[in-house]
Amino acid sequence: MIELGTAIKETLDLVKDGILFIDREFSVVFINKAAAKLFGKKEQDIVGQNCAAIFLESSRPDQTTPSFQCPCSEVLKTGNAISTLYRLFTPGAAEKILQITASPVINENGETIQVLEIIRDVTSEKKSEEALRQSEEKFKSLSEESPNMIYINKKGRIVYVNRICEEIMGYTKEEFYSDQFDFMCLIAPESKDIVKENFSRHMRGEEITSYGYNLVTKGGSVLNAIHNAKLINFEGEKAILGIVTDVTDRKLAEGKLRIAITTAEEEKLKSEAIIASVGDALGIVDTNFKIVYQNLVSKKMFGDFFGQYCYEAYQGKDQVCEGCPVFKAMKENKIQRVERTRYTDAGTMFLEITASPMIDSEGKIIGGVEVVRDITDRKKTEEDVLHYGERLRLLREIDHAIITAQTTDKIVRVALNHIKELVPCIRASIVLFDFQTDQAELLVLYSKGETQIKEGEIIQMKEFGVDESLHFGEVHVIEDLKTLSNPSRVDRQLIKEGVRSCINVPIIHLDELIGTINVCKDAPSAFTSEDVTIASEVADLLAVTIQSKRADQELRESEKKYRDLVDNALVGIYKSNLKGDILYVNDALLKMSEFESLEEIISSGQLRLYRNPKDRENFVAKLKADGKVENFETEMLTKTGKVKRILKTSTLRGEIISGMMMDVTELRQAETAVKESEVFLASILEGIKDGVVVLDREFKILFTNKAYIEQSVCSSKEVKGRYCYEVSYDRNEPCYLKGREGTVKNVFDSGISSRDIRRKGERFMEMTVYPLKNSAGEVTSVVEIRRDVTRNIQMDEELKERVRELEEFYDMAVGRELKMKQLKENVEALKEELKKNKKIS
Repeated sequence: MIELGTAIKETLDLVKDGILFIDREFSVVFINKAAAKLFGKKEQDIVGQNCAAIFLESSRPDQTTPSFQCPCSEVLKTGNAISTLYRLFTPGAAEKILQITASPVINENGETIQVLEIIRDVTSEKKSEEALRQSEEKFKSLSEESPNMIYINKKGRIVYVNRICEEIMGYTKEEFYSDQFDFMCLIAPESKDIVKENFSRHMRGEEITSYGYNLVTKGGSVLNAIHNAKLINFEGEKAILGIVTDVTDRKLAEGKLRIAITTAEEEKLKSEAIIASVGDALGIVDTNFKIVYQNLVSKKMFGDFFGQYCYEAYQGKDQVCEGCPVFKAMKENKIQRVERTRYTDAGTMFLEITASPMIDSEGKIIGGVEVVRDITDRKKTEEDVLHYGERLRLLREIDHAIITAQTTDKIVRVALNHIKELVPCIRASIVLFDFQTDQAELLVLYSKGETQIKEGEIIQMKEFGVDESLHFGEVHVIEDLKTLSNPSRVDRQLIKEGVRSCINVPIIHLDELIGTINVCKDAPSAFTSEDVTIASEVADLLAVTIQSKRADQELRESEKKYRDLVDNALVGIYKSNLKGDILYVNDALLKMSEFESLEEIISSGQLRLYRNPKDRENFVAKLKADGKVENFETEMLTKTGKVKRILKTSTLRGEIISGMMMDVTELRQAETAVKESEVFLASILEGIKDGVVVLDREFKILFTNKAYIEQSVCSSKEVKGRYCYEVSYDRNEPCYLKGREGTVKNVFDSGISSRDIRRKGERFMEMTVYPLKNSAGEVTSVVEIRRDVTRNIQMDEELKERVRELEEFYDMAVGRELKMKQLKENVEALKEELKKNKKIS
């Protein structure tokens, strides 16, 4: 298992992406703060848990099987990295889309011992992609349902055609999109010059009005068509969006109609049935512009005006209308085609008027025929297609402009300028929130008139008025500011400046409200659903980009911190190549190798640092084989010729070796000294007759000498790691739990040494326990010394008995002073000996 140091953990906690380390039993051994926040938990509640339980707990309650392939299992099974998407559902929060990248963590034997999972929240990116996809689908849906042929031509190549193009022209989309396809093969010879000229003008950026031309189908049929085109931005480049209307049938119908009317004049018959069956409105005027005939469609569309002048009946004028197609047709003796707009109570109508001269059998013009077709639906479809194309172009421009902007200020200004184009308004602004300080900053402002609220102003949140719905990603629409029951200070100021309705569009990132786009109009209920959709799409783009720029800034700051950390690290950090050239070393490595500067150590070459050049050969061979070498120990020569033992841990990427060196010279010397000291101490302790044992806080034996084992009830010599009460007394729990004296526990609790004498059968054991403390003053272990004082106690009892006998004898021989004096001296001597024995025991 790989243990992460405190510095590494703190560094990983700075990373905005979620990071988990999972062992082979699928237990989470580390999770950084960003990952814990994604799951809505604390790090300590996740570490040690099974990763499957954590992910399933965060899934929908009715979801019994995860909808994604477990990346951890795949990595452990194949040893290869894997990336997958995962939908995360947490109670009370919106769905998150996470990108999980799992990679193996490999030890020095090439074994996968853990899995590193990096989790990135890509919800905003995926939503942006989905919004863009939906916009494109709307365009394609309108295009595919259009009765007209629609295409996109980029630099002479057809990159899009709708279904009608395939049906009418006879080519498949694959043929249209082929690199070898020349769109000029679709143009009839008589129309090639005008098409080439107009295409060249388009490529120069000019807009071209609609014009007629002839097409040739794959089967060789010639079609009459009307071409409408507009320049658009497609995939970052100029392109032509074209709408082609097949008027072949209509021209045929017009020709048939002329023949029918001519025949009727010649035969003095008006075939009402034939003319009335025509689906378009048809009217005939004489050379004085009096209406001499209207079919039923014309009467229904305009009213019955037989015998009246057409300009009076239709336009309410007293003379022929300017630009009248019938007048022009009779004057020039050729067909005229125009489009007109007519305003009615039911709404605006778009009409296509085709006027042609009426000629008698002698070739004399005797009147004019006007065919009026209602093209309102077609026009709206064309406008919708062009509108969505324009909207898509502007959104692409916004996206490009925002992404290429270098600062947050430039980003919001670009976004606001495009919002003004897409949503006409008298005022617009972008505000960012800081909920920690409870303040809102007006980053950028557009206003047609004077305003008291200035760009850059800091506003208290309660004065700005943040509706609760914004936190949930909902657009706040105010139909009329004057109807607000409790307007904020900003609302009151807007009313004074003529604002009646407004929308507040939330800027959301990672489910957090970071600001709003605010658009205002001077009329109540003035916003359409399309206005709201457009502003929301810009807000989504803005949220992703603002956070991206912030993330870039944080990354640059993090890189600077990392560079400072490397330069100030206590271990040597370096970069070199397989040839042995030194590319970089930090200050610690310069100090370790006793060189003065980076240039000096680079000029010396890496081989100069090895005491034994073969060590580097072995080191490089392992790097090439495994891509990584850990704790490679070798001897380094400093600039002055000193020999130092170092540990190297390095990785190989291509030809570049990156790694760190640690000076372990003093460590190895200390280890040698410790080993020698341990051997010396062990030889001393084995030579004494007192039993010596060292115990940890769980009463497990860390060290014993031979005398302790001989004093114990256990016959086995392998007692290290076993419990002292098991070895000494053959018990299954500590002494203090049975009501016995707990000398060892008392020393652990108090930190004060203790002495006690215990009886074991016929023997008496003196137990002295000393605490062993760490640098913080905490008792980490104790030393217990056992001494057999049975003989001392027996001698003490014998001395006491002899003293008693001598004192009795002294009392019986009082008259014999000399002898008594001698006896008294003996008594005193015995007492002194008794005191000595007590001290020994």
